[in-house]
Amino acid sequence: MSFAHAVFYVAAFDERVKVAVASEGGIGFRSTNWDAPWYLGEQINEPQFPLNHHQLLGLIAPRPFLILGGESGPGAADGDRSWPLIDAALPAWDLFGQPSRLELLNHHQGHAVSTESFESMAQWLSAYLE
Repeated sequence: MSFAHAVFYVAAFDERVKVAVASEGGIGFRSTNWDAPWYLGEQINEPQFPLNHHQLLGLIAPRPFLILGGESGPGAADGDRSWPLIDAALPAWDLFGQPSRLELLNHHQGHAVSTESFESMAQWLSAYLE
């Protein structure tokens, strides 16, 4: 399991996690290899499969969660293609009566974390950890 996948699932299921960042984990089922046998399996590709990761994003609410995306290039899994799932999860934050703290930082520089995106991510984390 990739580190970003683990961060995503741990943040969703462990309330001890107060703030989290997943870099290029592929939030959507079709963004990366979620259908591999060691992840969720091929059944997620079936048209009648009712779930996607917007439900997991909703479980993270109201805690801050940042998706770091690189948009394109080798290994890039998140970016603007993540917005439909983010938008579908936002109503979970509305239930808590506070602003959404689910965000996407799309640095458009591929899978690797650039110095600039690392600094932005560090500022984001600092804002929520203080």
